[in-house]
Amino acid sequence: MMWSRQRTTTLAVLALAGLSMLGCSGTDSTKTPTPTDISTPEIITPSPGNPSGQEGRQLAYIVAVDRDGAELSLTVDFVVWITGDEAEALEGAEPPNGFYILNQNKRRWVFPVDPEARIVVLEAAKPLPAITPDDLAAILEGDRADWSDTQPYWITIRDDAIIAIEEQYVP
Repeated sequence: MMWSRQRTTTLAVLALAGLSMLGCSGTDSTKTPTPTDISTPEIITPSPGNPSGQEGRQLAYIVAVDRDGAELSLTVDFVVWITGDEAEALEGAEPPNGFYILNQNKRRWVFPVDPEARIVVLEAAKPLPAITPDDLAAILEGDRADWSDTQPYWITIRDDAIIAIEEQYVP
């Protein structure tokens, strides 16, 4: 099988990342991590003195919805959408739908949703009419409560507030 330079580079990067995660720092790499090391997410709430640095459009799972009066906040877990050769390298074969969603850390971010945020949610692969943040909260807390943290959304953040949310179609 012929390896392309891009695939070889991708595999080398993945191999180095794997080695660094195994603890190549000279510490005891045979230590078994405790469940707390693996499953306890770090929750980060940006503030004026502690900005997130998470500006722009990023893919994320919405893992929690919090209403405080008229204000809505979402807890999000950022992920990476990978396609092509990189997805194939991660899966060991071509992924069933041509993509792979990589979630490398347990860090979660809490952001307020701007009341004027543009929100697009899909129903049967078609966008619903424009909805409000309250409508989104009702959807995520209602019919989609069981799987909202496994459905990716494109989240746009400006000044540490969510200004747009677009559901990503996943076959």
